[in-house]
Amino acid sequence: MKPAAKREAVQDVQQEHGLSQRRACRLTSCNRKSARHVSQRGDDAALRAALKRLAQKKTAWGYRLLHGALQLDGWQSNHKKVYRLYRDEKLVLRKKSKKRLKCEKRGEVTAVTRPGQRWSMDFIHDTLAAGRSFRILNLTDIFTRQCLDQEVDPPRGHPA
Repeated sequence: MKPAAKREAVQDVQQEHGLSQRRACRLTSCNRKSARHVSQRGDDAALRAALKRLAQKKTAWGYRLLHGALQLDGWQSNHKKVYRLYRDEKLVLRKKSKKRLKCEKRGEVTAVTRPGQRWSMDFIHDTLAAGRSFRILNLTDIFTRQCLDQEVDPPRGHPA
């Protein structure tokens, strides 16, 4: 529950039951300092309107670009404040999901019954202490799980 909602609950309990603020705070599990707090936040109606207007023009822009555009228009505002207003006005862009490539349907894989029937290949990447990376191609027999061969690629950035 947000502090503003708790503050409202304390006021409701006080008015309905005629209790003191101390008692109402104890019943609603609200800190008394939170109940007494008066917000010093100014009115952001003009900034909200400018943000909405700009977001309608530039639908693909997120809050960072909108903040930069507002600064160019002469608004002196913190990026965190612009983000808060951006979220309050529900201007949030949905995150784009990665487009997956459709893979063709493969035939069913038959169970392996003897050694040498099917092999698999796999790359392993690692880095040397000097910072150079290298790859190893492993050729493995699926039935015995034995590594049949390893082909090492020379470290990148290093003459072969």
